[in-house]
Amino acid sequence: MHPDEVFELRKKLGLTQTQFADRLGVAFATVNRWENGHTKPTPRQVRAMLALSGVEDRKRSQISTALREIIRQLHVVLKEVEDTDEARELARRNPRTNVQ
Repeated sequence: MHPDEVFELRKKLGLTQTQFADRLGVAFATVNRWENGHTKPTPRQVRAMLALSGVEDRKRSQISTALREIIRQLHVVLKEVEDTDEARELARRNPRTNVQ
């Protein structure tokens, strides 16, 4: 969830950062960090925010599924990057290999 989205949701609910934090069971500083972009809420915290906002269960489920898919895809990409980096390092150490 983008920092602006956290801020807009909190404002839409008419809550201060302290009130929003209390409703989510986190510290005021946590909400402040989310809104300033220093940290990001976890998927569980995003679901809690969506519940506060009144997003119906089906929509929350769709969003959760989409978040899980994004995370899965990120893991695949990271694995590909790691594999490529390892192959390059191997080629650097042993120039006789055909790894590019």
